[in-house]
Amino acid sequence: MLITATEIKFRSPWAYVRFLIQVSSVKRQLVVAPGLLQSAFGWNRTLTAWESSEHMRRFRNSGEHLEAMRVTNKIGWAKSVSWEAAAVPSWQEAERRLNAIPYKAQEAGHD
Repeated sequence: MLITATEIKFRSPWAYVRFLIQVSSVKRQLVVAPGLLQSAFGWNRTLTAWESSEHMRRFRNSGEHLEAMRVTNKIGWAKSVSWEAAAVPSWQEAERRLNAIPYKAQEAGHD
């Protein structure tokens, strides 16, 4: 199965409010996403398990999630990591993997 963990660092408290609005739409899309095995949300993190990378990509690149990705730079800085696993990992494992990579906007030299 493919595991994907994401994390966002918010620009401001207002950005967090915008994120909450955006994530509620994404959750509605996620509920009916083909190939989703499990999902979990923290205050600024997500952890999903998918049957395959193709299922994850179809979800990621469509609907409300695609729109959320388009406005991420207005909300803050994001990072995401995916890996193959035999079982859904703990939040601690996802955090360890996320901590090993920089935020994408920082990679591009912003902020």
